[in-house]
Amino acid sequence: MQGLIAALALLLPAVALLPAPALAAPNCPSAASVAAEPRPNQQLYESPTPGSWADSKVLVTGDSIAARWMPQLDMPTYNFGHGGDRTQWILWRLQHADVKGAHFESAVVIAGTNNSGPRYSPCEIATGVVAIVDLLKTKFSIKNVVVISLLPRGRNLSQNEATIEQTNQILETSAGEVGYKYVDLNARFRQGCGQNNSCDLYLPGLIHPSDSGYRIFDEAIKQAVH
Repeated sequence: MQGLIAALALLLPAVALLPAPALAAPNCPSAASVAAEPRPNQQLYESPTPGSWADSKVLVTGDSIAARWMPQLDMPTYNFGHGGDRTQWILWRLQHADVKGAHFESAVVIAGTNNSGPRYSPCEIATGVVAIVDLLKTKFSIKNVVVISLLPRGRNLSQNEATIEQTNQILETSAGEVGYKYVDLNARFRQGCGQNNSCDLYLPGLIHPSDSGYRIFDEAIKQAVH
């Protein structure tokens, strides 16, 4: 008996050194992860300065936070962001995009904040974002995909706060398993603004970044796409 205990004791350190299992990708299918035709009236929702599709090295896709951004990444960039889009509408646009002539090296995903109301759980939102990543990798053959955290938003920067924080946690812990880079801008904006109703990193309404806020995007994302 003592010999058996001694043998088990010798095995324990080896067991402790085994790597932890990889965290699985979020798997909560819902409407957020199934392509759906966007709202009508394209003119209202198209990015105002899309750039050149064929000549660009970086593809930006997402909602109005993406669409309002004028990326300064030192690389030709095509902005495919559309105001008001949820993850399912982004999926639809990407599925129906004509990719002929596109040779993107990197993609930036800014999505999920419009799904953050009571209709979707954090896992469902994260599953929708990961579906976008998968589509960028398969249809566009983009290997370097960068996912941006959901930002704090709304009054006192606390609108849908719990959902946003939990979604970001899932996206962060799933990055290695799914194969994308996660950039946490939520912490940067939270640190710069606290929970104030006025912050120079946001436009009035505390949804969309100001020019100062987008400079944080440029700084952080430039490193991720190069």
